[in-house]
Amino acid sequence: DFDGEMRMAERGGVRILTLFDEAYPGVLRELYDPPLVLYVRGILPEFGQGNALGVVGSRRMSRYGEEMTALLTADAVDAGFSIISGLALGVDTVAHRTAVDKQGITVAVLGGGLARLHPQENLPLARAIIETGGAVISEFPMKFPVSRTSFPRRNRIVARLSDGVLVT
Repeated sequence: DFDGEMRMAERGGVRILTLFDEAYPGVLRELYDPPLVLYVRGILPEFGQGNALGVVGSRRMSRYGEEMTALLTADAVDAGFSIISGLALGVDTVAHRTAVDKQGITVAVLGGGLARLHPQENLPLARAIIETGGAVISEFPMKFPVSRTSFPRRNRIVARLSDGVLVT
């Protein structure tokens, strides 16, 4: 339903970028299987400048893991890094929340469509990411549900947008 998809994106303030759009991140074009489109809500930072740090890791982290993720992410934001992660529970949530709290830029790459944000408890965090100058993005149609196969596809985008990756 192309028309319905376009209406839903417009109502949600979502831009749809194709490989041929100037605003499409050039670093993603270098993937062997670049996303044909990116659904973007918010503002994308300039990628490929050596200042984007992917922060990923366990969904069930220890207290120490949480403290170290917050500390290292805060230091990265203070050093001028944008934080890239997947908005999942655990490490991703801590990384995004820390970046937002420090007034840094963060980009959440989803494993499903923007209209089916997963997990739902991170909806306020997704809004905060956008409100503080970051973005929530996906290569999947607006209502696309998350699945086991969508997360590896999401992870390749997180990795390529990042100049380095911190795993906690």
